[in-house]
Parts: sequence; structure tokens; C-alpha cells
Amino acid sequence: MRRRKEKKASSPPEGDDRDLYGYTCYDGLWDLMKERHITKKQLISLSEISENDYRKMKENKDVSLLCLRKICLAFDIELNKVLVFNFALF
Repeated sequence: MRRRKEKKASSPPEGDDRDLYGYTCYDGLWDLMKERHITKKQLISLSEISENDYRKMKENKDVSLLCLRKICLAFDIELNKVLVFNFALF
């Protein structure tokens, strides 16, 4: 018996990383950075994440759990303060 291929949702708008599972939003992190007057360079340096991970987060793309853990440990915050999952219901 052949398996049916799942239908993919229509392509997301350019610059948006939405897919069948929704997308990730790091607005909590940006708010925290503003509140604590943390610059991009400080975030990268203190949490020891890569510039590539920072770029991915600015584009609301997925990053590793290790990257998120480093940020939480460096700034003594919980994960739910950093990111929000927006689940797509297509």
C-alpha cells in the first residue's frame, strides 16, 4: 500500500519562517534587551551564542535549545520570557 504525501501549506510570505508547525517569536528577548539596555554585542558575548544564532532569532527562525539555554542562564530568566511559539492552524 502506498503512503499518501501530505499536502503542504501554501508558501509563507517572504521573510517569514512559518510552516505547518507555526513559527517562533523572540519578542520577549528583544523586550528584555531594551529593558536592561543590552546591546547585540553584549548579548552575544555574555551568553556565548554565535552571530548566526542572533541573526536567526532576528528573523524569527528556529535556533537550538542549547542557544536558548545559554541566553536564559546568562540573564537569569526562564525560557517563556524569551520566546513564544505561534502555532499555525492551516
